[in-house]
Amino acid sequence: MIEVAKKKKIQASTRRYTIEAYFELEEKSLHKNEFINGKIRPMAGGTLNHNMLSGTIHALLFMLFFNTEKVISIHNSDQKVYIPDFNKFTYTDTFVINGQTETYKDGNQAILNPTLIVEVASKSTEAHDRTTKFRMYKSLPSFKEYVIVNQDMPIVEVFSKINDKQWKVTSYIGFDEVVQFETIDATLKMSDIYKKAQDLKDPQLDIDFLDKEEL
Repeated sequence: MIEVAKKKKIQASTRRYTIEAYFELEEKSLHKNEFINGKIRPMAGGTLNHNMLSGTIHALLFMLFFNTEKVISIHNSDQKVYIPDFNKFTYTDTFVINGQTETYKDGNQAILNPTLIVEVASKSTEAHDRTTKFRMYKSLPSFKEYVIVNQDMPIVEVFSKINDKQWKVTSYIGFDEVVQFETIDATLKMSDIYKKAQDLKDPQLDIDFLDKEEL
């Protein structure tokens, strides 16, 4: 019986899906799944702070452009993004399109041209957000600004594209800072971003308590 269960698990992990099968599965699924070159991987749910920060940033950006005539659209974590170079469909925490929306095969399933992407990072996801995920996003020609929001303390980092090989990073630490988004010519107060977050750590205290080996 155990061997049969193991066999089924192996078959499930190695099974390849078509994109059409993935779309069909997503419509029925109770949770979000990523598609990576034929494989489907369930996405983990976020913490209270993760969901609060993601929702707050989406709401603040949405209201900034709600009455504007600019062609800017704000999307939340329910909207898929397609990364052609990696044949990957994934979900970001929030993203912004500056200009007309381009979709996969002219449908409504996935976006092709995010300009600004926001990811709320935890200790367990931060390394992946900064490396593998960032590298994949960089393959999108439209992608010009990457925002990493720390879910445990008021720290926001904005990576802005200079050219194909260079990005500059601007760090915002503490509630008194104002975050600048160059690609959409907008700002958000750190105090607004973190207003509903709970049990936040003091960034300076976190540095003070690091072991010497970590500095």
